[in-house]
Amino acid sequence: MTTVDARRVEEPRPAGAVSLDDRFRLDEGRVFLTGVQALVRAPLDQVRRDRRAGLRTGGFITGYPGSPLGGYDLALKQNRTLLDEHDIVHQMGQNEELAASALMGTQLLERYPHSRYDGVTGFWYGKGPGMDRAGDSLRHGNFAGTTTHGAVVVLSGEDHEAKSSSLPYEQEYAFAHAGIPVLYPSSVAEFLSFSAHAVAMSRYSGCWVALKLVGQLCDGGQTIDLDPAQPQIVVPEVEIDGRPFRKWQDHAFFPGKVVETERHVFTERHPAAVAYTKVNGLNEITVRGGSDTLGIVTAGKSYADTLQALRDLGIGEGDLRAAGVRLIKIGAIYPLDAEFVREAARDLDEVVVVEEKRPILEDAVKVALCNLASGPRVHGKRDLEDRVRFAQYGSLDADAVARGLAPVLRPRLREQIILDRRTEELASVAGRDYSATLKRAPNYCSGCPHNVSTIVPEGQVAGALRVATSSPRSWTSPSGRSTPPSRSAARASRGSG
Repeated sequence: MTTVDARRVEEPRPAGAVSLDDRFRLDEGRVFLTGVQALVRAPLDQVRRDRRAGLRTGGFITGYPGSPLGGYDLALKQNRTLLDEHDIVHQMGQNEELAASALMGTQLLERYPHSRYDGVTGFWYGKGPGMDRAGDSLRHGNFAGTTTHGAVVVLSGEDHEAKSSSLPYEQEYAFAHAGIPVLYPSSVAEFLSFSAHAVAMSRYSGCWVALKLVGQLCDGGQTIDLDPAQPQIVVPEVEIDGRPFRKWQDHAFFPGKVVETERHVFTERHPAAVAYTKVNGLNEITVRGGSDTLGIVTAGKSYADTLQALRDLGIGEGDLRAAGVRLIKIGAIYPLDAEFVREAARDLDEVVVVEEKRPILEDAVKVALCNLASGPRVHGKRDLEDRVRFAQYGSLDADAVARGLAPVLRPRLREQIILDRRTEELASVAGRDYSATLKRAPNYCSGCPHNVSTIVPEGQVAGALRVATSSPRSWTSPSGRSTPPSRSAARASRGSG
């Protein structure tokens, strides 16, 4: 029987010709990628990186789609040929916890060796509700660990404003509960570099490693300069109680043994993850002067928002140095490198933490600095007079960051004209009255079948899940009534995207 290789054969192209596939195939040069496209490229880059290192690894991507990763599965399907060429399998899960359980199975290759692969790099994807329902599976998988040449990366889509979810979501606390380290990229370019670091950290420490991904970056785009040598991965040398660190796995979960596994996770794997963070510079001081007194600590999208807020306030790097302001960027928000925080805050009088949602980073910074004899004052969500500075709900943007930082920066700046003008503009916009503006309830597009199929008959009660295509009818049904039932029945077997 004749077999046919379905993989695409690359044909030579004329010099200077450009293909849409270049964004995924080129090793060098400049490409434009959206956040979702970068997440398609990341597993491909990992296989290429392993092959250059002489490893034969495969990839397994599974999960359940949901905003801001709602188009990820479609983008993977559109590039099926590329995935096949790189020994990567994409299989959408029936739901998020089954996907996580399948990934746990990819980390059994040392117990059940494979003749073709040295290891499997796994990627789980999902959104907030998926993390909630898959928490037990993800926690078990993290405790089980990774093989010598295996890794698992958790792509965590976060819907901070509940734009496509029944509730607002942030997953850092859930990951901390599961013992899963969290990296937070601040740009689309960092989707690529942080994915590589997440794989390497997982492979070294034995932890599953999460990437915190927000909609503004997943839906956004960036022109990226490709370099196959970047990022440069440095493997640390860690000693635990005088012995070199060695990860080990536990797939048995016996009652007596699993407490020892818990000890291994939090007292050995986590220090190994922090050591990886340190030697690879995932946390960094991006602006530093000679006599700094104020430090701004921030991470991920909030770091990008802080940069934009400073530009809007007319403050450049030179102005920050002259004003004695140190800018500290955190790439690994959990577990936080306390030693780095203490060094970064050395000689400062005051530290302001800028982050969305609840203060997981602020609390960790306070713990790192609380026992210093002359440590700086630390505040974030509330100022030193206990007034709200940054909200613990919704999301932050550059305007909110500018409003929060302006009172702290004003007394330190030599020139305040632009800052004062910008804060006046923000106050003016915040005080506008929109009550007279024409309001239009959300509705379906003309020609959409849901215009008819979701009409509630007279006198009947229907439930809108408040997610996906059923949501607008809860506002627009003229004849019947709608009520928001629990989503648990609808999500019992399928996923929660």
